[in-house]
Amino acid sequence: MAKAHCTAPPGGNHTATFASFLSSFAASARAEEEEGSATLLLYKKLTPAEGPYGIGKPINITLQVWNKGPGNAYSVVVKDENWKQDKFKTLYSNNTFTLDFLNTGEQYTHTFTVTPVKKILAHRVKPAVMEFVDGVEGEATIKHYSNGWPEIQAVDPGDSLADYVLMFGRLLTFNMIKTKKGWMYAGGALAAILIVQLFFIVKAMMARRRHMKALTELSKEA
Repeated sequence: MAKAHCTAPPGGNHTATFASFLSSFAASARAEEEEGSATLLLYKKLTPAEGPYGIGKPINITLQVWNKGPGNAYSVVVKDENWKQDKFKTLYSNNTFTLDFLNTGEQYTHTFTVTPVKKILAHRVKPAVMEFVDGVEGEATIKHYSNGWPEIQAVDPGDSLADYVLMFGRLLTFNMIKTKKGWMYAGGALAAILIVQLFFIVKAMMARRRHMKALTELSKEA
């Protein structure tokens, strides 16, 4: 017997239209109608949708579950274990919730709030996980995932322009140069290379001038 499906937005990109998301989900639901299985959708979104996010500033995470039917779902458990305490603090509600049942045609929305507690260069926002029991499938637990989200950054609102430039530089160097002192060393090395190159360029130009001068004198003697 076919298992229930949960459809996520194409590519896991938050810029994908919600209409196309529901359209693909509806197609999955039609494929299951003859079996009578529950067809669940789990959608995850962040508000604000784009960063960078500030330390101490709230980020709202919304998890929405739909049951397109035609069957009912039981023991629905959703977890979003993407917000570890070493990086984020939970301000409101929890990152997990449980529903005893979700009947066909019903939906449920859960929102919780976190805030970054330190600077974060790049944090991967992984999909939330959903498990449920399909009435048609018996006691077997079915697991599905939500859509993903692009990487996010957390910055200190009090940082200067130099700090933002430093963070951008860390991205460009694949995190090889992390500090201002490191950039000073790198800048010194680059300056030394440029001076050496300039020396050879000037030397080549002077040699060319001497060569041209010698040719001019020979042509006069001829």
